Amino acid sequence: MEPLELELSVAVRSHAAARAYTFAGPVTVRLTPAPVPAHERYRIRSRITPTARSLHQRLNAGPTTAS
Repeated sequence: MEPLELELSVAVRSHAAARAYTFAGPVTVRLTPAPVPAHERYRIRSRITPTARSLHQRLNAGPTTAS
């Protein structure tokens, strides 16, 4: 992870903690070059990537019932 990506990840987690937000998994920031010509200054994309732990918990949770 690049230094700026690490700094932004820490800032996101700090902001979330101050606001009592929670995340579905670990928070990471990855910076990628914009396609040329880039008309936007920044583009933010997000996704939830399941971890091995969350997959294990989901598989072992047993059946769920609908109410």
